[in-house]
Amino acid sequence: MASAISQAEAQLSLLINNFLGDEKQLESTFPLVIEIITLKNLLNPAPEQTASSRTLEQNGFESIKKNFSGQSASNLLYIDANELKKYDSTLQKFSSRLTSLLLSKFPRSRLAAVLLIKQSCEQSLYILFQHAEKWIMHLINLLSKSEILKTQEAAISALISILDTANNYTDLQRDIVTPNVSKFNVALISLIKTNIKIFPAVSNALVWTCTSFPGLMRTNSEKAIKACLQFLDGSYVISNPKLVMCACECISSLSTVGGKNNSSERWLENFSKTITTIDITLNKVYQSVDTAVYEGTKSHYDMDFSFDDYIVGLPLLVDRCASLTELVVSFLTNEVKDPVMVPVEEVIHIINRLGSVNSKTKVIFT
Repeated sequence: MASAISQAEAQLSLLINNFLGDEKQLESTFPLVIEIITLKNLLNPAPEQTASSRTLEQNGFESIKKNFSGQSASNLLYIDANELKKYDSTLQKFSSRLTSLLLSKFPRSRLAAVLLIKQSCEQSLYILFQHAEKWIMHLINLLSKSEILKTQEAAISALISILDTANNYTDLQRDIVTPNVSKFNVALISLIKTNIKIFPAVSNALVWTCTSFPGLMRTNSEKAIKACLQFLDGSYVISNPKLVMCACECISSLSTVGGKNNSSERWLENFSKTITTIDITLNKVYQSVDTAVYEGTKSHYDMDFSFDDYIVGLPLLVDRCASLTELVVSFLTNEVKDPVMVPVEEVIHIINRLGSVNSKTKVIFT
């Protein structure tokens, strides 16, 4: 009876030769390929008793350990050296084929490659150790090119998965994770400016970076916040409220990343900016009613407050207040690692202002 390694090698060879080699048919055969790899566990088969402990003398324990990380030492004693060598050769062919598909001229082939790379690195630490650096580079490059939305979303998901797993190993953390997380952040911020449809995926990735690598996010946090603010200008409250919620979560998370100040001071600074920006917006909205005008001196977010046509501008400003209010809620509800000082007086002040105008408020005619 053939061993698990021998069976995995045969099935993997079949997939490479009969399915992954034909790019024109790959779109229709891909579901079968990914299902077989996942269900049959082809990239990390369980060793069986197929040979004597002679394998250890020929290849060394560490070489086998790299191939089958997580298997017990007693199981490793029975791996046949020739089967292991043949299986390793097939794995290299499989990985090379994924790299070729990733660089293919066919968009659907690139999408298939991204999904297979993610699955491969999740299933096999050996493949991750061997190819993570090269694949991360290609995946980040995909984010900077004109690519279909599904491929870019899949690339973001794959990068998060690979970097998150690699971060558990000191060598990979130093040589691969640390240099590439910053590049990943830059690519994500650039994506916000070029394709708003991908923003939910980008927002999720930026929040993950803030949580997992706050130190590597510091240099890009201001640029990321500035890019996210476009979704809080009032344009998306009705048309796409999901983008508003994603922007709020992203900005509140970015505000916990310390820069020159510590994370608590940073949080308070951006929270106060949000309150002040609401105040300035309300000054414009309440320009035609008899109510107190708040003259603040604190810094605020850089937004356009001037409109030639108030028929267009006034509803936008009202929706901007709604967006920024959601941001205040996000600041107050998101978890923070360090204790923060909530300016309760400012919160009460903005609540009073938001409710200060009603149907009985006197209108000023100009």
